[in-house]
Amino acid sequence: MPSEQKRYTPGPNKWIIKDLREKYIPTWYNPIKEGKFKGETDLSVITTPDSRLNNFYLAGLEWMVKNIGIDGVYIDNAALDWFALMRARKIIDKYRPEGRMDLHSWNYFNKWAGFTNCLNL
Repeated sequence: MPSEQKRYTPGPNKWIIKDLREKYIPTWYNPIKEGKFKGETDLSVITTPDSRLNNFYLAGLEWMVKNIGIDGVYIDNAALDWFALMRARKIIDKYRPEGRMDLHSWNYFNKWAGFTNCLNL
């Protein structure tokens, strides 16, 4: 893929190294090149399913549903546990009864991931 089409920049971002310090796996970051948030950076990390970052994520989701009016969310291979996903569903239902959740997950049924179905995780 030509560099101008590259979607994500490999991580970790310097801010994450300095400020998070522990209990996360750095992934990629995406510089925002246009629009209201031009010049900002969208950071991505992998956390454990029982992380307190779940509360941060859910508060952000509630703010966006309530204030911006989003009607759904695409969750890309998140480490949210069952309880956090149910809380997310309740948040969307409270403000957008017809809202959608699209959960995407990698296929873990291979030698690198222990031959398990992603639903078991």
